[in-house]
Amino acid sequence: MEDLTADDTYQLDPSTADSVLDESKESDLMKPPSIFTPELLTECTKVTYRFRCPGPGVFQCTLTGLVFVVDQEAGLLYRTVQWDERILQLSAGKMVAGLLFDIQCPEGGLSELHLPHSVSKEALRPDLLSVSSDGIHPMEPLKVTNTHMIVKLHHQSTLGVIYNFFIPSLTINGQVLLFLQPPNTQWRILNVVLLQDSIPLQEVRSQQCGAEFINISGECPLIHGQSYSVHSDCEEAFIQPSEYSFRLKYGPNFPPSFEVFLPRECNEVTLMLQKDDEMREVIWERKVSLPGLLQAAARNLEQDNVSEEKLRSCRLKFIECMSSPNLDKVLDELHDRGVISDSEREKVAGERGRDKARMVVDMVLKKGDEACSDLIDLVRKGDPYLSRKLNI
Repeated sequence: MEDLTADDTYQLDPSTADSVLDESKESDLMKPPSIFTPELLTECTKVTYRFRCPGPGVFQCTLTGLVFVVDQEAGLLYRTVQWDERILQLSAGKMVAGLLFDIQCPEGGLSELHLPHSVSKEALRPDLLSVSSDGIHPMEPLKVTNTHMIVKLHHQSTLGVIYNFFIPSLTINGQVLLFLQPPNTQWRILNVVLLQDSIPLQEVRSQQCGAEFINISGECPLIHGQSYSVHSDCEEAFIQPSEYSFRLKYGPNFPPSFEVFLPRECNEVTLMLQKDDEMREVIWERKVSLPGLLQAAARNLEQDNVSEEKLRSCRLKFIECMSSPNLDKVLDELHDRGVISDSEREKVAGERGRDKARMVVDMVLKKGDEACSDLIDLVRKGDPYLSRKLNI
């Protein structure tokens, strides 16, 4: 991983202090944190967050909701990792309550951590949540607030919030996320994603394959196991599936819960999220303005003009995942298009496995954006599954 560098983009925001359930325990832990936006290091669909705390204090990440308490200047490097299914099966009677974070502070100084949770205030009890260290060892929290679990850190590890009981109809603070897919010839397609509100937007956005995030208020209560349906005021809209049973998601993938197909000329639509029960209660309703087709096409073209950046961001994944037969085919077509010369082709042909893939991608990266665009185009046509995996 790259070295951590200084970053001064933080400011004090008193409005972010959590309300504490156990108000009898006064603590400096609840001092208002300094807010920061971390640097993002993106590789394919994986996101790593980086920030340098300028000195002792309490610092909250705007993208993940994590709060770090440090007692000295310190560099932070953190990312989400996948829960071990084997460990989850061993945790009988418990439920995962959020993402699992791998948090590194190479210089030391990180003493406490506030992990976000999504349990609604009405459903929250102090004994409901605990923190899992390294995916298995439970940690007793110092405090439980309406939004966070606070733990003392003695060593660096992976940490995640778990429910101490299996709760079949748990009410959580949820969010509705909307992503507009790139224009096609017949429909405008909105991806509707239902998640608990502790899931960072960046983790979902990185998997949307060029779809544009629609910034709209999405807060709403959601119930684990409850069925929901989406409705529209557009008579020509087609929505699939007809209903969706909400489940808590903790990664690594966050696929759409619904897809809303709208006519190409549609620039505004009202969407409603409804409980599929006897009451048929509408729990979320918004008027959504969609960007015009010309603006959407221009943005899509602009994205296509940064092929070198896209290819560089997924370089390691390309090297790991590119199969030998596909690589040989790509190599032939790059030669036919004039991207690589006869001598370069012969040089690459002498390599094998990952060394061969590494030589191809590095050779193309040195030739600029147009060459990178050719390679991306060949991957898209030759292996759509790999293209989606690489997010190109």
